[in-house]
Amino acid sequence: MIEFIQLSAGILLQMLFCALMTVSSILVAKHFLTRATIVEQICAAGVICFWLASLVFNVLVNLRLFYSAPALISAAAIFIAACRQTSCQTDLKAFWHRLFKLFTRTLQVCNKSLAGKAAAFSFAAFTCLLLTRSLLLPMICWDSLTYHTVKANLWVQNGCHYSLESPGLWESYKTFPGGGEAFTALSMVFTRNDFFGSMPDFLLWLLMGAMAFAIAKELTFKSGTALAVSAAIIATPVLTRMVGSGYVDTGVATFLLGGILFFMKLTNTKRT
Repeated sequence: MIEFIQLSAGILLQMLFCALMTVSSILVAKHFLTRATIVEQICAAGVICFWLASLVFNVLVNLRLFYSAPALISAAAIFIAACRQTSCQTDLKAFWHRLFKLFTRTLQVCNKSLAGKAAAFSFAAFTCLLLTRSLLLPMICWDSLTYHTVKANLWVQNGCHYSLESPGLWESYKTFPGGGEAFTALSMVFTRNDFFGSMPDFLLWLLMGAMAFAIAKELTFKSGTALAVSAAIIATPVLTRMVGSGYVDTGVATFLLGGILFFMKLTNTKRT
């Protein structure tokens, strides 16, 4: 019973932490990218959110304060700072309104044909399947068992950086104190287990889809075509099999697409 209460409290704190970080990132993206489309703002908010999470992790782990309370306080401080520098209620209301309009437009595009409806249903079902797999199955891929999740667990258990003393090339991994495993560690610091351990992979996978859609739109694809292309890209087996693995490949691919997207935006902005 005590373990159930602790897990429930950890889940609630984890959700609160994620909500604070997400809202803060949305406010920052909305503040600096006022002329961007809603999809571009989503992409920017995603990148900012993961960057802020990496910042929180690296600060706390080097101060030997990597515990749930300092992490939550850090997220609250970031949220307060973001609210002070932006029009919090106005920006959030405008963002959610534009997001709802995007959702309705997407449904309209999918409802134009039977093929569109079938594709949308299949992709939604596949996404739910990936989410369920990420929540129910542990990260048991080889590299995760040998160092990815091992490092994250050691950081959570010790509350500070823990050098991975290993033979051969594995020794080099101790020089990367806060790599992709930082997100795995943050997803476990509140619950003290790997219940949410695979969720960063799933969220990065969704963000990859948004970036693929934005890039397709930047290449002047129509909305329906861009939607189909982005869904086809992220539904490929080479990408979906990495979701829930604990590997850093999903994050690397997502941030690479983010760099391509914002480079294209910068180039097109200079031309105009």
